[in-house]
Amino acid sequence: MAFTTDEDHGVTFQYDNLDRAAEYRVRLALVRPRYARRYAARHHEKSESIYADDYPLAENLELPEYLADFFEFDIPKAATSDDV
Repeated sequence: MAFTTDEDHGVTFQYDNLDRAAEYRVRLALVRPRYARRYAARHHEKSESIYADDYPLAENLELPEYLADFFEFDIPKAATSDDV
């Protein structure tokens, strides 16, 4: 499990020794908290962007509130073929 609240960079996962010829897909469970009415005005985080290296998988994806949902994204081969 990994989470972030308001950090600029967010969460980073690193995978090593990936097969350059293979196709990869990532599955994430995403959710945003439901804030009490008195705190909601301070929390505008309703979406996030997801990248594999510098390749966007989703930009400004609206997150479900309170109950998590699964999202799947294909990883571009270019993101796994550079040994970085």
